Amino acid sequence: MLESTIVKFAVGIYSLFAFLALVLLWKNAAAPSALQNSGILVASILPVLITVLPYINPQEKTDRLNLILLYDSKSNSVTTGDFPNSYESIYMRMFTNISEVPGSLTADKISNFYEKGLSIIEKGIVETLLLRFISHWDVVWHESRGPNYVTQSSSGGSSETSETITLEEIRKIFKHNDLIATPGIVTGLGSGLHLPPDSEISSLHSDRSRTIKLKSKYSTVSIDIKFSSAGVAQQGLWGVLKADPEDQNRYHTISYQVVLTFRPSRLRQYSPEMATYKRWYENIKESLSNYDWEVVDKQVEHSMTRKALSKTLAE
Repeated sequence: MLESTIVKFAVGIYSLFAFLALVLLWKNAAAPSALQNSGILVASILPVLITVLPYINPQEKTDRLNLILLYDSKSNSVTTGDFPNSYESIYMRMFTNISEVPGSLTADKISNFYEKGLSIIEKGIVETLLLRFISHWDVVWHESRGPNYVTQSSSGGSSETSETITLEEIRKIFKHNDLIATPGIVTGLGSGLHLPPDSEISSLHSDRSRTIKLKSKYSTVSIDIKFSSAGVAQQGLWGVLKADPEDQNRYHTISYQVVLTFRPSRLRQYSPEMATYKRWYENIKESLSNYDWEVVDKQVEHSMTRKALSKTLAE
């Protein structure tokens, strides 16, 4: 902050003297040396522009996540595997209350479930953001682990105000998604979604993709959700889903790619406030990264290893 204060002070001094020089030159435009001095004035702009123009080069940051849904072709519905398991525990937020919307978990064939899966993923992301930013947009999360539990607590990271998007507004913005628009499905625990000052949230949708955009005067965060691929889990999924010996093609995995993009404002990307907005983006990424299959797979492995060790020690 001290460096930015010095820079602003220097720019202020420069602007003051430059303004005085401009006024003098303007009012004495007929002076014998005025033409020469005007050339010097124009020429002096060039080194400054060469120095500062790189500031407006885009400095985007992109992260990719792979989210997985499981489909049971025997029941024609989504499944969370054999209870209990780590996948079901982590993805619980995706499925909370959605059974209240008829048909949201079923489809007569897997290809007809792709768009419904988009709605489930989008609903889970919105609800995760609501819980993550329940009290303020700039929060620091602390995690504590016990023998059989994980607790999280948050504390404010800055004194800036928040823009609050109420649940009612969120339902209108996501009116294309019944899992969000229907009252009582996405509930939240606070007054709504807390965003940076003067922010807005918007949504774009099609039958193969969804985009959530969080825009403020300092940055834009885009969350793009796209159907990626589908495959048969003939061997099941270790620690999550046992294969059906009578029907190896019973279970399917459906992959959705979630791309997170942070775009700072071209005119403000090196402003002192940008550090707070970058921390906000990292907070968003961290909360959604819990659904990434690589993270889930590690948690499944950890859970199964502990279960196996416990069984061995008991014997």
